[in-house]
Amino acid sequence: MIEFLPPRDHAFGEADAADFVGLDDTDDTAFDDEPPRSRWLTVLAVVGVTGLLAGGVLAAAPWESDETAAVPPATTVDRELDPTADAPTTVDDRTIPDLATGTPGWLPRSPSRFELVRAVSNGEVVPGGEALFMWTSVNATRTSGRWVVVDQRGASAYRDLVRNATVIDVGGRPGLLAESDDGVAELRVHPPAGDDYAVIAFGLGLDELVAVAASVERTVGGIAVPDEWTQPDGAPVDGVSFVLDGQVDWAPGSIRSHPPDTWAMFIDPATSESIIVARSGLTIDTILVDEYLLRVPIEVDTLDRPTRALLAEMSSQGRTVDLFTSAHDAGIVGARWFDGTGLEVVAEGALGTAELVRFTADLGQASTGDWADAIAGEFAPAWLDPTTLGGAIDGSWSAGATDVWYYIEAGSSFTNRAWPPGEGRTVTTFHSFDDAFVLVTDAGGTAQSVLVTQPSGSQKTGLTPIDDSDRSAAVVQIAPDEPVEVTWHDDAGRPIAAD
Repeated sequence: MIEFLPPRDHAFGEADAADFVGLDDTDDTAFDDEPPRSRWLTVLAVVGVTGLLAGGVLAAAPWESDETAAVPPATTVDRELDPTADAPTTVDDRTIPDLATGTPGWLPRSPSRFELVRAVSNGEVVPGGEALFMWTSVNATRTSGRWVVVDQRGASAYRDLVRNATVIDVGGRPGLLAESDDGVAELRVHPPAGDDYAVIAFGLGLDELVAVAASVERTVGGIAVPDEWTQPDGAPVDGVSFVLDGQVDWAPGSIRSHPPDTWAMFIDPATSESIIVARSGLTIDTILVDEYLLRVPIEVDTLDRPTRALLAEMSSQGRTVDLFTSAHDAGIVGARWFDGTGLEVVAEGALGTAELVRFTADLGQASTGDWADAIAGEFAPAWLDPTTLGGAIDGSWSAGATDVWYYIEAGSSFTNRAWPPGEGRTVTTFHSFDDAFVLVTDAGGTAQSVLVTQPSGSQKTGLTPIDDSDRSAAVVQIAPDEPVEVTWHDDAGRPIAAD
């Protein structure tokens, strides 16, 4: 039996808000009767646990619109691949290099199980986005030192469903507090009027995080921070200095913060695994966002010997490749290098690191003719249709999965992720400011159904097998401001003891 409860003062031992560095829910692939919880959760009682706003509007599956019918749901949320029709046509030479309109993109040099399904040249690309402020300590990295970002989430920003979030009060505004797998905290805030915003940080105490979030000011069409924070001797917290006041068009679920000038998508029709290869220009703003907010480096010494050898071979040929995972989804692996003209090329996919490196080693910049053929080609992509995991009769929410990824969509909120590795039963909650869901899975086990219990009632649902894998799953909409218990049952309806 798994239980998720609001924090209690006495439940987790002694804690100091100043020690807060993030949540300890990093592993949602296995659970005990008492899931491990961070010592800082005791201080949540101080700021208060609130209920989410109820609601939800009609939503369609992402591949049902005309705009996305040609490509499968990606394993990363990339909203910058195609420019908008009214995008500016000039380039800011101070921050963006010449994007060499018409320069071919990158394609494999030999046959692969991954088939090309789309290739695009975007032409001139102009930076855009919404307000983003950043402060760091000296020599800070994503997971060392202290740093804090305040990011506007405007009306055009998709409200991602947040994994394993805790709902707190932020000066009378509802907030969703969560943590990435490597300990970076994010507090998303929903003001009664104006744009949402997020405070993302590492090395801060919970009291500092909440204080920063409560001090963000709403402006006409945006957000602002106190003027003194942006002065040489000012900062929102001790030990950091102001480094960025910019506008970045980034998405928390993406692996890059800069729109590409070329990109190509490949898919294995037998497994639905996909790879995107995109080339982009960089700015100081986007480099900082990539480094701190979107990418978690992979240490070379953790790789197997053949993969290390292949990386060394590429480096000897003039292509140094850095590897990382998505900060949003550890199942997404990326490889990054530069094309010799100052543009960054990134290959990303929900597959093993070794296989992505092999695919990357076979990539080369296409000839003009081959790239023209790729753009003009009429491909017939084939991928596995998602298996339904849950949904409302009125269409207000839906959930589905293949054996590679899963998605949940409700109104203006959405999440899609790669499945976590390994076997066993899992429980993961997702919250937006309007809805909440629980995803339950069983990989290689005997569970056939689950009973989801809250004070307001219980829901029993069967687990649906996912394609040809040994994983089965279900998604249930839950009351967002109540504790929830999950009990697994076998094919005879008997409860199964927790792992």
